[in-house]
Amino acid sequence: MAAPAAADKGSEAHLEAALADVPELARLLEIDPYLKPFASDFQRRYKKFTQILSDIGENEGGIDKFSKGYETFGIHRSADGGIYCKEWAPGAEAVFLTGDFNGWNPFSHPYKKLEYGKWELHIPPKQNKSVIPHGSKLKVVITSKSGEILYRISPWAKYVVRESDNVNYDWIHWDPDDTYKLKHSRPKKPRSLRIYESHVGISSHEGKIASYKHFTSNVLPRIKDLGYNCIQLMAIMEHAYYASFGYQITSFFAASSRYGTPEELKELVDTAHSMGITVLLDVVHSHASKNSEDGLNMFDGTDSCYFHSGPRGTHDLWDSRLFNYSSPKSSQGSLPCGKSKVLPPPSRSRKDVSGMPALCSPTSQGGGGFDYRLAMAIPDKWIQLLKEFKDEDWNMGNIVYTLTNRRYLEKCVAYAESHDQALVGDKTLAFWLMDAEMYTNMSVLAPFTPVIDRGIQLHKMIRLITHGLGGEGYLNFMEVNFHEKMMEMQFGFDEDNLNEERKITERTEKAKEGGKSNNEISGDREQR
Repeated sequence: MAAPAAADKGSEAHLEAALADVPELARLLEIDPYLKPFASDFQRRYKKFTQILSDIGENEGGIDKFSKGYETFGIHRSADGGIYCKEWAPGAEAVFLTGDFNGWNPFSHPYKKLEYGKWELHIPPKQNKSVIPHGSKLKVVITSKSGEILYRISPWAKYVVRESDNVNYDWIHWDPDDTYKLKHSRPKKPRSLRIYESHVGISSHEGKIASYKHFTSNVLPRIKDLGYNCIQLMAIMEHAYYASFGYQITSFFAASSRYGTPEELKELVDTAHSMGITVLLDVVHSHASKNSEDGLNMFDGTDSCYFHSGPRGTHDLWDSRLFNYSSPKSSQGSLPCGKSKVLPPPSRSRKDVSGMPALCSPTSQGGGGFDYRLAMAIPDKWIQLLKEFKDEDWNMGNIVYTLTNRRYLEKCVAYAESHDQALVGDKTLAFWLMDAEMYTNMSVLAPFTPVIDRGIQLHKMIRLITHGLGGEGYLNFMEVNFHEKMMEMQFGFDEDNLNEERKITERTEKAKEGGKSNNEISGDREQR
């Protein structure tokens, strides 16, 4: 492919400067010569990246130490049984720790102010034991510049729960004597990802929020049997609003207590690893819940702290707060979310709708350094066809173009639908294809209608061609055939179809218990 001609000598000079600053930019421009006019943008990106790395190395001891803020911030038990506490609250006038351990005296345990907005507190052991017992409630008390007294949950809290009669979440000190010990090493990175997008809470056909233990015992074996080599766990970070599907985070370092304890999550991950299944977390770095009493918002009494101040720090459409990534401490609060002792990320995929060039190219080329990009245009194409076109009007050339339209040498995860289509203001492909007849004509005893016949065949063909042409990985959302109404029921949108959903799920499970595979179950419906 011939590169576009340079506009003038000035642009040539910019190109030479960019090539000098970015070590492997020449390789990126060789792959895609049409990026040459934008070489200075890659130069700017790379210089900003290296400058931040340099600052972190100089001021924070390096990126590895910086990204392990969870080991020093928050509350930790020292070797002698004492407690070490550390917070970042640059807008606070004073900081205290209170809780069950001191009879909720708000001012008996003050933090010492350090430089750069940091605060620390040492609490000596009591009779060689921690003065703060495992399972006790805590709060950080903030005195704002205006003199207001605020009760907050530490941004580094590991476990928060909501009691049935309470509106807000409580911070629980998680420090058990017996922690779950990982028994299995992480599987090797798969050559190509086959991802089962999962939500623990909706993984049961019962009318309740499912648990980590249920998922471990009942869902993981099924995932392995289906041939997936990776699970993507949604809604693991604690979120007060369940219907946000885990995208309105309140506590970024706390595993959601709706499903169980942190130790039970560790067991889930360890069990997946024993089956050769890679575990990915669907983490949210771009925004956070606006909650203040059980979230990060207004933590130190200011509207900034971890976020941009003023309108720039608020996303009106999402009703959430936006992080200030130019602040090192804000970045430190989000970086470790993707790097922990429990769930080290084997692969990094990015959800991007802009077509951002070099998103999955190495940082040495001026790229973003991600492993995969989600092919988000594909599900939109299928929904458009089902909504707006008759079957005979489908343009095969346009479908193939959409499936194969991706950047050269950039890996993509293809999918026909995900939670975005199934939950967020839309419905599953199966419901677009078969709608109400899903409830009345899927049984082998019911009349075999043209709607079901067409629906099952197109459902399979859509997935086949997406899997074959769409990318280097494939993603499927759990039980996407029928679970949409289950989600609406759980999130309080629609309870009318709960019993029908249970029957569908139970029939499928009983067929599997009888030794039938998914294909055989589908075949029963097709061969009536």
